Amino acid sequence: MMFNSTRHNDLRRAVLVISQDHVILKPVVISVAHAMTRFVISAALIIIIVISKELVISAARIITEAIGITVAALVI
Repeated sequence: MMFNSTRHNDLRRAVLVISQDHVILKPVVISVAHAMTRFVISAALIIIIVISKELVISAARIITEAIGITVAALVI
C-alpha cells in the first residue's frame, strides 16, 4: 500500500512538473511565434520597398527617355 501511494505521489509530481513546464513553455512559444511573424512581415515590407524603388527608378528612366525622344523629335 505504501508503495502504491509513493508511486501515485511520484506520478502526481511528474504531472505537476510537466504541466508547469507547459505553462512556462506556452508563453515562450507564443513570443517566438510573434517574433517570427514580425520578422516575416518586416522582410516582406523590405522586399516590397526594394521592388517598388526599382520600379520607380525604371519608370523614371522610361519617362526620361520618352521626354528626350519627344524633345528630339520636336527639334528635328
